[in-house]
Amino acid sequence: LRQGNYSVGACGKGIQCPTLAKSKYGFHVRGDTWGANRLMDTVMSGTVPIFTAPQQYDIMPPFVPWKELSYFANMTNQQTFIKSIEYILSQPDSEYQRKAALVEAYQPLFDH
Repeated sequence: LRQGNYSVGACGKGIQCPTLAKSKYGFHVRGDTWGANRLMDTVMSGTVPIFTAPQQYDIMPPFVPWKELSYFANMTNQQTFIKSIEYILSQPDSEYQRKAALVEAYQPLFDH
């Protein structure tokens, strides 16, 4: 945590982000920086994140297995993005459930 400035939104399974909490996946798109509160909102809502840039993994706290609990969508161009989403949606439900369980397991680290 010494390497960056992290903040956590007020999302979760409550009234703050009801649609996100009902979603299976949530995009972690770049904001003003590679990091954004959207990722923490996604995690706190129990939604499996989809990272959209490799640099987003690099700035996250290393004690969370981000690549194991998320998917990656290549947004280099429309074709690579569509191919990435098709890949994600073709994964077996057991893979989604594994990632969702990891998201849930790491939620307490960010719920403060």
